[in-house]
Amino acid sequence: MERKIIRALLAFALLLCLSSAIKDIQCTKYTCKTSSQNFDPLTCAYLDNSSNTYYAQACAKSTDDCFQVQGFNYSCGPTYTSGISFPGEECKSANDCHSLYTAGCKDGICVGSAEGQDCNSSRSCEPNFYCQLTLNICKPLIKIGETGCLNDYECVNNAACNVTDINNPSLNTCYPWHSFGVHDPVGGCESGISALCPYNYCQENSDTNFYCTDLLSSPVTPASQCDINSSDNCQSTSDPFFTPPFSIKGTCSCGLNSQGNANCQIFPGDLPYQAYLKQLNKWNSSEHITKCNTMRRFHKNCVKTYWSKKESDAFSFYQVQNSMYSQIQGSESCVLDAFALNYVRAKDEYNGGDDDNDDNNSGAKEICISMLILIAIS
Repeated sequence: MERKIIRALLAFALLLCLSSAIKDIQCTKYTCKTSSQNFDPLTCAYLDNSSNTYYAQACAKSTDDCFQVQGFNYSCGPTYTSGISFPGEECKSANDCHSLYTAGCKDGICVGSAEGQDCNSSRSCEPNFYCQLTLNICKPLIKIGETGCLNDYECVNNAACNVTDINNPSLNTCYPWHSFGVHDPVGGCESGISALCPYNYCQENSDTNFYCTDLLSSPVTPASQCDINSSDNCQSTSDPFFTPPFSIKGTCSCGLNSQGNANCQIFPGDLPYQAYLKQLNKWNSSEHITKCNTMRRFHKNCVKTYWSKKESDAFSFYQVQNSMYSQIQGSESCVLDAFALNYVRAKDEYNGGDDDNDDNNSGAKEICISMLILIAIS
């Protein structure tokens, strides 16, 4: 009996210890290098452990990226650009094409495996084909209205697979992307996401069937501050169609700001997300999407290869803004230059190279930009 009591007390003490450790999490602060700090010319970010603060500066060469080196510090270095293109994407030589998934560069486009040729991944097949893994050969993508798919990437590029039976592809049909309505039943709701649903989210209801959700948004403002040590943060608005009412459980992530604040993710109903969805739907309805490798149908490299500069720049900007929105709120420009250079470059391209170099009010600015784009492309 005494041993059981001791074990129980030890277990309780361990829980308290773990709980205390979790509550001690603090977000790192990010700010600009001060005039009194002397950096090596190649150093772009230095961590001061005593204050848990990164001090950052932009790389001298605009073509350099900021990479983590020994320890926690960051250094400037050339951007890696070779061997990153896939079948269907632009190239100047074979060195630009991915060595594992392409067969070289022809007429400025990376070449993949053709119909009937061997493959180990759909990434290696030519546009309009996927890798049938039981036979390991490239086969034509399944057309809209036809059956036989097991996932979205086996359907033509502007469609997705409604998976009703994972073991019987003949019951699964390819439908146009985002063609289902709010609260329509949907199959293949993997991790609460379906490309058939109008806002990408789906959920199981009390009848054990899955349905597309309504448009859900942040209850107050996009990317509002949250407590990194709490589990009750970042819930979206709710959809009463479900029993119980469904809301998206978002993530709370540390931001790149000087206060050490954390922010919630954004949701489909928030303006930045809506602007991205608008541009995504515009690309999806264009003829150019059919020219991409099936696994790269929404990748910026393929979009850039075939879409106009204006449209592809907007696509890249909204894509990276959507993914980093919670991190970049209140960030100083020097911090973004070091830790979010892909966002800075996409924004600069989108703005035609006009960077005002002031991101202290980036949240308000990006919302305004999003509103203007929504008006322009509606």
